[in-house]
Amino acid sequence: MSRRSRYLSLFGIAPVAGLLALVLGVGVVAMYAESQKQWTAYHLMEQAMAFGARVVVPLIALALVGSFVLVTIAPRFER
Repeated sequence: MSRRSRYLSLFGIAPVAGLLALVLGVGVVAMYAESQKQWTAYHLMEQAMAFGARVVVPLIALALVGSFVLVTIAPRFER
């Protein structure tokens, strides 16, 4: 596998990993807020959801494009 193929495969995997980490982080904040049952914790959860909503759309777009790149270069990995 060439160095270029490695970088292109990283371009396909990194947005998906970032998306999973973002969803996990927002979920942890939501679980914390539900366990505390205080308005300050709910406000923190609301802020986390608002931040996550702004970031998730570009990450989904990058993950989709990166997945297409991986599918396009996948036959070249066998050589």
